[in-house]
Amino acid sequence: MEKIQIKRLFWAIFLLVVNASYGYSFEKCLALFKNEELLKAEKCFSQTDKNDILYPYSLYYRIIVKTVYDEDISHLLKEMDRFRDTAVYSYTNLYLSSIYRHRDGKAGKVFLRKVNKKALDKDDLPFYQFLRAVYLKNREEQVHLATKYGYERFYGYPSFLKMAKKLSNREIFRAVDGMIKKRMYRRAFKSLSFARESTTKDLYMALMYGRFGNFKKAFYYLEKLPDSMKGRVIYRLLLYHPKYGTKKKLFRRLVELGEDWYVEKAANYFLKKNFYRRNWKEFDYFSSFIPPNSKYYTNRVWFNFLKLYITGRKGEAGRYLERKIKHFQDKDMIYYWLYLAYRDIDGKKSGRYLKKAAAVNRVSFYSVRAREKLGKELFRIKKVHIPDRKDRRLELIKKLKYTDYYWAYREADLYNKMGSRLLLSKVFPEITAIYYVSRVHISKLSYPKPFSHINNRNITYAVMRRESFFNPYVVSVANAVGLMQIIPPTAKWIAKKKKDYDFDITHLFIPEINIDYGVWYIDYLNRLFDGNIFYQVAAYNGGPGTVKKVLRKNRIRTMEEFIELHPYTETRHYVKYVYTNYKAYQYLYGNE
Repeated sequence: MEKIQIKRLFWAIFLLVVNASYGYSFEKCLALFKNEELLKAEKCFSQTDKNDILYPYSLYYRIIVKTVYDEDISHLLKEMDRFRDTAVYSYTNLYLSSIYRHRDGKAGKVFLRKVNKKALDKDDLPFYQFLRAVYLKNREEQVHLATKYGYERFYGYPSFLKMAKKLSNREIFRAVDGMIKKRMYRRAFKSLSFARESTTKDLYMALMYGRFGNFKKAFYYLEKLPDSMKGRVIYRLLLYHPKYGTKKKLFRRLVELGEDWYVEKAANYFLKKNFYRRNWKEFDYFSSFIPPNSKYYTNRVWFNFLKLYITGRKGEAGRYLERKIKHFQDKDMIYYWLYLAYRDIDGKKSGRYLKKAAAVNRVSFYSVRAREKLGKELFRIKKVHIPDRKDRRLELIKKLKYTDYYWAYREADLYNKMGSRLLLSKVFPEITAIYYVSRVHISKLSYPKPFSHINNRNITYAVMRRESFFNPYVVSVANAVGLMQIIPPTAKWIAKKKKDYDFDITHLFIPEINIDYGVWYIDYLNRLFDGNIFYQVAAYNGGPGTVKKVLRKNRIRTMEEFIELHPYTETRHYVKYVYTNYKAYQYLYGNE
């Protein structure tokens, strides 16, 4: 036993001397691999000590190189089996399963069984399902690939096309729904051609032609539908059609059909549209179609209150809202606007409502604004003790975070699903923050600064928390990319201004670049609007042109008026959310 220990000690010292002599580092090995100097990379990775926290990643890269050169990997696989609880273990087996489907199907199937689906990125799930369909060779797996992942161009959609004629209408419509959800309307329309004639197909055809602006054909398919199915289509066509007169005709058809739910929904759409156009006759007409028992009744009350308020009848507006207060859940908003309505009329009553708004125990814009005006504590802070516990996987995540961020994210995502979320929050808060959101208190767990080594400003994280909730790889349906959700045209414009001639849209997935571009744009808007955070944030979401239009069109006296008179629903919510975030970050971290 003593001889064995001496031998181990000798080899440990030998490896240390060798590594020091040749300047070994994981980063250097990785650079060689990325530069496609594969043999040098393999030799470099082979120097990794078995006790090195990054050892499983050295194995991963060595396995890739050896399979490229068709060399034996059995000894490396045996070593890799020690790290079954890591994401890289699953990705190694996914890679080998892919390679071996052309070499040894039986071995490839074994590798696939070792993959933990929870370890995979959602964008890798179509490929995983493709391999399942290849190896298991049953219809269920093939249909799952073709319908659930029909939107995916490399594996899902080709599989859909391959078996489309064998799919049932129900399966085809499931695939089409997935494509529509991803806004792949042309692909969805093409895929409908495989469906057999049915009323459901007619419904989809009417909706798709409406989406493309071919209303002649949309109305043709609409008339083929039974009355019970027309409501949904008419409502969508009403939204799609560019002419207001035609929209109103479609609304009257909904009324004639007795489709109350769609009538109320459409009336709510027209109500808001006409409020921001200041067309009060039309506003009152459509308001009348929303009864007190409708889910949209609070919108009717709210916009009617604002109508009275902005037309100079503030006292009447206040009395009206007081009578309707029972219909609202967001009492802090109502109390705050009653404070504004009575501010120039009855100071005592106005003050009472401001105190009521401040007393609402919520982390919300209006309660925070009320406390701010009264000089009260803005938030309740919840302090959480995170135990100091050693964990090999957490050490791996911590090391990878500054070596290869993508893999750190993958390991952290798996740990979040299978380990201690509280422990992970200390190392990788960008993944855990969303799970600690509270409506009554704030904490550094839910308002972290995970990229403080890149940027530490409160406004950066206030925006980031709303835009992506710290997910560097998220892409919105509008193609906004990464942490700060920058759309490609804006990114290209910023790159031109910064003279970043090597910029590529894929660079926005790199946290350092995404944050740099996002902060540059925030600073630009800050200068454009003379440091007004409300205008700045609204412009970040809805564009500076819209902000200027709102300011030209209205006599804005308060920031609350600016927010609620902004025509975009998304921007109204966005400004309130980001401002609350900003105040929370200030409260937790000071004026950084």
